[in-house]
Amino acid sequence: MAQLVNGYLLFWPGSPGNIKIEDLSQSSNLRIMSNERAYGWDFMEFKSNIPLDNEDHGILSPPYLYKIMCRRSGPRVLLLSTGKKIVDVLIEKEINTTLSPNLRPAHLKINDLVHLIVKSPDRYLLTSVYCRTPAYGADLQSLSMFGDDVGNAELFREIMDRMTAYRCGLGRLRDRKEIVRLGSDGAISFFWENERRAKEVESTLNYLKNNNLIETDWNEVLK
Repeated sequence: MAQLVNGYLLFWPGSPGNIKIEDLSQSSNLRIMSNERAYGWDFMEFKSNIPLDNEDHGILSPPYLYKIMCRRSGPRVLLLSTGKKIVDVLIEKEINTTLSPNLRPAHLKINDLVHLIVKSPDRYLLTSVYCRTPAYGADLQSLSMFGDDVGNAELFREIMDRMTAYRCGLGRLRDRKEIVRLGSDGAISFFWENERRAKEVESTLNYLKNNNLIETDWNEVLK
């Protein structure tokens, strides 16, 4: 059954080499789930004394356990879970208290990505676009657009040069099914289903890397 997962693309600045799962799991609140490693992904269990995923206090009691999905490549890592707050707390309160230098989110050039896809839709299309609209001042500060192919809409093409996109959804060109949503702050969300979906998400990140749309030292294709 598909499950929505949220998290970040991060990098380890000044890393002496490949980041290891042991580097990420030094906290006593993290446990490597070694028996669940699959198609290049690692899984960890995160133990928290406070609820992070809208749990009912009257039914559940601490500790609260959360599954963490992790994909590593060189000094870069994807960290995902069933809620963005889980990953925020995981990074700030657990991983970055034991890892030095700290993990940092990658900057994704979403506005450039949107323009690239509109002009050259060879692999992907836009299923959603979130934009700031500085050209309109305080009268109109932001816009959100959704559809099967936002970049193909005449209205969007007419106004896109007066907007700055900071988040978007990417879908497959062949069947218009959304693959992943990406944010300029490195945020990533998608429906975790199977190996094919995991590989599709990795492929979209490689597409960004190959088009110089990731601002880190991301120089290797995910393997």
